[in-house]
Amino acid sequence: MDNSLAKQFSHFLSSGDYRSANQIVKQARALNYPVGLISSWENLLATTNSGFVHPLDAVASPESNVDSLCQPFAPDLRGVFENKISEYCRKNDLDSNLVDKIVELVFDNFELDTGKIILPDLTSNDPTVNLFHYSVKEYSTDNPDVPEAVERGVCVSVIDHFLRYGYIEILEGRRHSSLSFSHSKKKYDGNLLYIVDNYDDLDESERSNLTSLQLSKLFADIYSIKDSCVYTHNGSIMNIEQYLFYNISDDHNLCILLKGKTLTRSAAKWIVDIKLEDRTAIFGYSANNGRFCAVTEYSRSNMLVSDITNGCIIANSIEVLAVASKLKDYQTAYGYFHGLVLELEGFGVNFCLKREILSESFGQYIAKNDSDDSTYWSPFYCLNDYESSLFHIRRDLIKTWQKHLTSIDQSDKSASSTSSLSIDRENSIVKFKPSLNHSVGVVIPFKDKIHLLEDLVKSLIFNEEELALKIYAVNNGSIEPRTFEVINHLKNQYEDLFVCIDFPGEFNYAKINNYAVDFVEEEYLLFLNNDIVIESRFAITTLLKTHCFYNAIITGSKLLYPSGKIQHNGLSSTMEKHIAINSPFSRHFTDLNHEFHPDQYLHPWERTHECSAVTAACMIMKKEEFLRIDGFDEDFKVAYNDVDLCFRATQEYHQRPIICSTEAKIYHLESESRGDDNDDESGNRLYHERVNLVSRHEDIFSRPDKFTGVSTVFNNLQKIVKTSFDRRFIDHTSKPSSDIELDELVIHQVHNSMKQRFACVFVHYDIHPLITDDCVYHLEKLSEYCDIYFVSSSECLANAPEEVEKVKPFCAQILIRKNSGYDFGCWSHVIRKNYARLCNYEGVLLANDSNWGPLNDFSDTFTRINRYSSEADFMGLTSSITPSWHLQSFFIFYSRKVFTSSFFKLHWFNIGILDSKYEIIMNYEVGWSARLVRLGFKGIALYGTSEATNPTHVNWESLLRSKYPYLKKELIRDNPLKINLDNLPNILRSQDLNWQASILDYLRRYDRENSETAKLLLSSKSSVIKSSKD
Repeated sequence: MDNSLAKQFSHFLSSGDYRSANQIVKQARALNYPVGLISSWENLLATTNSGFVHPLDAVASPESNVDSLCQPFAPDLRGVFENKISEYCRKNDLDSNLVDKIVELVFDNFELDTGKIILPDLTSNDPTVNLFHYSVKEYSTDNPDVPEAVERGVCVSVIDHFLRYGYIEILEGRRHSSLSFSHSKKKYDGNLLYIVDNYDDLDESERSNLTSLQLSKLFADIYSIKDSCVYTHNGSIMNIEQYLFYNISDDHNLCILLKGKTLTRSAAKWIVDIKLEDRTAIFGYSANNGRFCAVTEYSRSNMLVSDITNGCIIANSIEVLAVASKLKDYQTAYGYFHGLVLELEGFGVNFCLKREILSESFGQYIAKNDSDDSTYWSPFYCLNDYESSLFHIRRDLIKTWQKHLTSIDQSDKSASSTSSLSIDRENSIVKFKPSLNHSVGVVIPFKDKIHLLEDLVKSLIFNEEELALKIYAVNNGSIEPRTFEVINHLKNQYEDLFVCIDFPGEFNYAKINNYAVDFVEEEYLLFLNNDIVIESRFAITTLLKTHCFYNAIITGSKLLYPSGKIQHNGLSSTMEKHIAINSPFSRHFTDLNHEFHPDQYLHPWERTHECSAVTAACMIMKKEEFLRIDGFDEDFKVAYNDVDLCFRATQEYHQRPIICSTEAKIYHLESESRGDDNDDESGNRLYHERVNLVSRHEDIFSRPDKFTGVSTVFNNLQKIVKTSFDRRFIDHTSKPSSDIELDELVIHQVHNSMKQRFACVFVHYDIHPLITDDCVYHLEKLSEYCDIYFVSSSECLANAPEEVEKVKPFCAQILIRKNSGYDFGCWSHVIRKNYARLCNYEGVLLANDSNWGPLNDFSDTFTRINRYSSEADFMGLTSSITPSWHLQSFFIFYSRKVFTSSFFKLHWFNIGILDSKYEIIMNYEVGWSARLVRLGFKGIALYGTSEATNPTHVNWESLLRSKYPYLKKELIRDNPLKINLDNLPNILRSQDLNWQASILDYLRRYDRENSETAKLLLSSKSSVIKSSKD
């Protein structure tokens, strides 16, 4: 049997590439792999999901089978196993001292009652650390011939066979296993290269520590920047080019570290066992005195001012050799390492973040200096202490920054920003070229609250800057007399620097700014909110320098609340589409001095950094480029217009970054000018603008943010990365607190015949002991296509037999049950009770009464089901991509292929009580659709398209026009999104049934008779009556 498919399956499963893993399963089936093996792979696919519990282990493989697999050990088994391990170690030149440890590890950790076992990977670097969790069940599934051998009496049990024969056969590749051992282990000393300023400055203890054996296998060498020599662990000395040439290898990689770092066990495999692909290097997390040090995904912009690799990279020696000649004039280890990473990237090396702790250090933490004399990492500020060792690092950084500016010139000759900056080598700073004049037009919308605008204008005019500013204040409907007095005063006092533009009408931030841009004559646009307060000298100069230095397309600024906490420090996207945009480090205190020290840990986002978007409360951009992408999108009246602008700018100028500068002290009195958006109308507007944003940029919200690597919502980037790291070792799945109640209050088996091709499990609930006429009609129409299994969690119906009689003509079975587990509990109850019977149908529909209908009958719906049944395995009426793609659960049709699968049974037999409605939706609706897709089943929505909104609310009218059968009750009852329902009366009047009366009765019973929808329907009803009289 080809063992490569097993390894490929394990690789895809561990990396989360479930689609590829499913393809491997299909290949194995086509190649006639053992059914037991394929079944085990499919079960692994089914259970590899956060929040999903394997529900029916006892059903899938009864515990009674374990006893037959795990009989007590034969008396000679331990001795036989010890001899086998000893012989394997001898053949493979392994330390003989390992034998006793391995035997003890295996036999002391075997669980006879469960069949679980811990195994060392004898092909790895450290077998007693690299362990596998395996079980007797897995072994018998992987190798169906073993239970047969036990039956023939070859050995007493499956575990006996495994320890006596199987383990060594798997290690030697002679027997199949789903385990993946490290057969490609290479025998060599390993190569670590420490970079130091001067080898001669190290004392004997430091030299010994650096070159000592690490991880029992890897020797380190020392590269001295002072004399450009490598001092190897075996006493030889060579130049760096020779050293790198001798270390070119097809088997191993080179690890380069700064002094003070040591490797962790996680790093060993990336140096020894796993050969990196060409043009690939890796870096990872670190630990400093036990403190977790996170980093972000690699960004050249972030690397320019900060070491984002934690001082440790693993690369191909040949690629380091290719760029080594460009670093000969560096004077410090830190400057060399920093320059090396950027040179490698420029050479085409792709730096990949491994979410593992690869290095650790135990240096003394250097406290931040809060004085005004502290040193800065910024390219635009001078160092104060020229005698400091940091000055030499700064000189190296200047060399790197010079190369960076030259590369911008070479890559884009047309961009004027490429020639705006120069290097002042005497002072080691980056500055504007004195021959150029830089002009910025500042656009500030306002409405009254003139004290805010007045303070901002004066701070802009009187603040010390190195560029020309002109202010364009945009008046959007001010009415206070004081406002006009101050405006006239500002125009008179600052005639050439201040312009006021009138823009009457409703507030539309995007439209206001677009309008004002037409008046701007300057090269750059600076958008500011009128509630911005600038305290730093050269704030706008620094912002523009930052923009030019990074060759950014858009640059924003860190903004502070008056308390000093962060209000904005760049924005990130999130896969939680109902939230969409996140503000990392929001409401955290910040250090404004940004003291530079190479050994001091700072998160990259604590310095100027690249991000996905910035707020337009303070945003600079070139006017020409703003106009090229058509400015702000005016569909975003208040929110997300700045985020949308950043996303579109990135698409247009994909090689240029969005930058958030953290160097100026700028306060934002957020919402001081307009107030908070807490009313229903504002909340509704915010929702629709967020949906619009997600729908337009769905690809961005379908993956973790590029610059944080995080897919969820957070405000502490370091903490969320640490939490995500920890979760890899802790079970955080959502498990039901208890099973649903299965008490049957009333049960009627109306008939046992299969009258239709399909079955429908229909869930009913009403606060009154009532089955309404519209529900009866619903069932009547469904019964034309399905045998109905009616289930109600309205317990009061148990005492209302006359109501139950209404639906008997249309049902095969009627169940009144305890209200337990919501609709999912009802569906689960009926599925458990009738599973074998339901498996005989061509398909099973799970539906509920959360809709009115059918308004267009079901003929179109079931025509579509029949049409797509050959290509889709499960179908819903509508779907949503919030927070990820899923079919909405009120109407989902499952083919027999899905319904009869073990995964369907495992899921629905284990529906239980979860703590919140959110958990129910995420586990039983959103997560369930994702799980089916991952298992290789195809799901489709019969109507509409997948959007970030709730289509049954937002698109209710267009859906009905496409012969969609339903009108959502929640929409009519609560209308939480304030959808326009003005056309509802006309649509209802076009139907044969008197839906208007049913809806009004429903609203009355649910205390909504005074709702806007009820008033609309009553008003329409009155108008119709009056019209008929006339």
